[in-house]
Amino acid sequence: MLPYLKQNHTSTIINMSSASSDYGVPELASYSASKFAVKGLTEALELELAQYGVRL
Repeated sequence: MLPYLKQNHTSTIINMSSASSDYGVPELASYSASKFAVKGLTEALELELAQYGVRL
């Protein structure tokens, strides 16, 4: 899929997360951790793909 996104130069990827990626929730540590993973992946991809015009 990435080659198609790079070719377009106006591509946008939307990832959904929650406030739990910023603030831990008691007794829901694994939920917060999974939301942080989505946020971290999104931030890293944003930096990596900016050169191709792909927005996140």
